[in-house]
This record gives sequence, C-alpha cells and structure tokens, in this order.
Amino acid sequence: MQGLISARQTYILAIGLLTGTSTLVPVAAPAGADRWLAILLAAGVALGYVRIWQALVEQAAVPAFLPPVGTDPAQPGPTTPDGIWSSLAGPVTGRLLASVYLLFFIHLEAMTLHEITTIIGTVPLPRTPRPILSVLFLGLAVWAASQEIEGVARLAEVVIPLSFAASAIVLVLSFLTPHLVEIDRLLPVLDHGWRPLAQGLFSALAFPLGELVTLLPFAASYRHPQRWEGSVVRAIGLVGLLLIGLSIRNVGVLGVEEVSRLPFPGLVAVELVQIGHFIERIEALALFVWVNGSFVKLTVGLLAAQRSLLEMLGIPLSSPQPVSSRLLIALAFTVGALSTGLYKTVMDATHFLSEAYPLYALLFELVIPAVLLATLFRRRRQPVRADQPQPTSRGGDGPGAQ
Repeated sequence: MQGLISARQTYILAIGLLTGTSTLVPVAAPAGADRWLAILLAAGVALGYVRIWQALVEQAAVPAFLPPVGTDPAQPGPTTPDGIWSSLAGPVTGRLLASVYLLFFIHLEAMTLHEITTIIGTVPLPRTPRPILSVLFLGLAVWAASQEIEGVARLAEVVIPLSFAASAIVLVLSFLTPHLVEIDRLLPVLDHGWRPLAQGLFSALAFPLGELVTLLPFAASYRHPQRWEGSVVRAIGLVGLLLIGLSIRNVGVLGVEEVSRLPFPGLVAVELVQIGHFIERIEALALFVWVNGSFVKLTVGLLAAQRSLLEMLGIPLSSPQPVSSRLLIALAFTVGALSTGLYKTVMDATHFLSEAYPLYALLFELVIPAVLLATLFRRRRQPVRADQPQPTSRGGDGPGAQ
C-alpha cells in the first residue's frame, strides 16, 4: 500500500534530485564563463515549468468518487488508484503516456548510473570493475525503492540535509582559500554574445532543473497537492544559489578553458582547497555529497519508472509487494544493461548533456505536460450537454449531497 509524503518531504526530495549529479557534473556548459548567469536565468524560467506541473498534480489529485462509507472526507490524500497519466488523459492515452515516460525514466536512470560508476570507478575505487559498482548501487536502489516513496522520503530527510550542508561548507572553504578563486576569470560578461548564454540556459533547464518532472508520477502520494509548487520552488531557489556558487568557483579556480576540458571540474577544484596546513584534501566531502544525492536521484527515478510501468500495464499502484519488487528488479537489470554501453567516454556523456539532451528532454519536461494541460483546460471550457451525468460533489448542499 502506497504511503503519503508531506510538503517538507517533497522539498527534500526535490533538493536531492537537483543536487544528485549536478554538484560535480558541469551544468550550463555551453555558456562558458557565463554559466552562472545561465543558471540564474534558467531557475527563473523553470518556475514556469513548475506552474504547469503543479496544475497537473492538482488535476490528478481531484477525487473522482465519493469516499467510502466510514472514512473521513477531510482526510488529505487521493481517493483513486490510477496513475497520473490515466487520471488526466484517460486509460488509453494515459497508458501511452506512461509507456513514453517509462522510456525516458529508464534512460535518465541509465545516465545517472553511468555517472555514478564513472566517478566512483575513477577516483576512490579505480580497481573495482564497473559492473560490480553497478550491481552494488542498483541493489541498494531496489531495496530503498521497495519501501515506496514514503520510505525513500524518510531516507532523504536524513542524508540530503547533511549532504547539502557539506556541499555548502566545501563551497565556503573554496572561497576562503587564499588566492584560489580569481573572479577576474569570469569577466567580461557576455564576452561571446547571447547565443552561448541561451544554449547554457536551455542546457541548465534540461539538466538538472527539468528533471524534477520525475516527481510527477507520485501525484497520488502527495498529502497536500496544493502545496507541491511551493516545495519545488523553494528547492529550485536554494539549489540554484548553490549551483551558481559552484559554477563561479569552478571557473574562478580553473579558468573556462580548463573547466570545459575536464569531465568533473568540481572535483578538481575541491582538491586545490587548502587553508594553512589544517584544512586540505577535502574532496572526500564532495564525494560524500555527490554519492548521497546521486543515490537518492537513482532511487526516485527507479521508483518513477516502476510507477509508469504499473500504469502502462494497468496494475493498481496498491498492488502486492511481490509484484512491485519484481518490476523493480526487472527495471534495475534494464538500467544496468543500458548504462554499460551508453557512452564510450566520459566526454561523450558531457557532450550529450550539453548538446543533444536539452532538445530531447524538452519533449518530456515541457511539451507533453503543456499540451496535456491545454487539452484539460479545453475540455473544461466545453459546454456540458444535458444528457451527460454531472460529477458528484464531495459534500455540502447540492445534488450529490447525502
């Protein structure tokens, strides 16, 4: 049986998704030295995305039937077992949308797993085979996802605040290191014109801001759907400030040419942090942040793929635990197999994220939700014929009141 998550837990999960791999993987890379400005503008544009997603969450959370006899009508939470796409678009179109998003979530999971195994297999565990790392992280993700979104949210409440605090500490120490960050390397602003800035903006929208679309399949699990937007907006604001600071640090420490050449510039910049002979070699903190955030992102994405698969197959979200667990294991095998041959090199992955991924992800993060919302509003504005049954109200004085 699925549990419900609060607005605070939604806020924590959003932070985990945004910081999952973005603290070490370059964000808004096409913008060059102006990537901090691209992230700032992208955070503002992302608020429009969130408004669309919020409208879909509220529409999916509207109860279709009266609550069963003996239940409290004031109890928050959904009353329908349907997934979000079936609730919004009907059973046929909903299953089609669920299958499309299933493919997107599997690809997103494969990219996340590839980034995890690449950096872990490069820095702390260079002699460990990548398949072993994949099995380890996927096994843990399957176990965590088997606890449903409520269990994942409780896990995130423990690890994400610690990870975010550690990331903020590392950033502050970078700026406190004498002669490490040279702000002049960020000047002049818009040195190459507006086009690189626009490309960086769209890149940051796709990764990581637009990946918050992963939270949509859990529309039936939000205790207070009307507060979903506020939780996500606060997460975007907080993580946006962190990413701006990280981008300024990376360019100020390494220079734009070196940042563009390195697959993980954030890790290299952290290795140079040294205050006296007391604080140095703090890259372990950066890895701690990255591993925790990426694990939460991997787990949430796997659970989102599972819910999409359940909806595609027409299986209720409250299906028995053995059925859900088998689907999680099957999805984990698929993600692991796809991640092994996804990219030949790390730079191929970076190039895909900055060049091809923004256009590819735009379809799932903005186009489909916007078209679906417009269709819903168009249906609502159409006049209701007299022979059509009227929806039953949830109480009060009216035709549906008992």
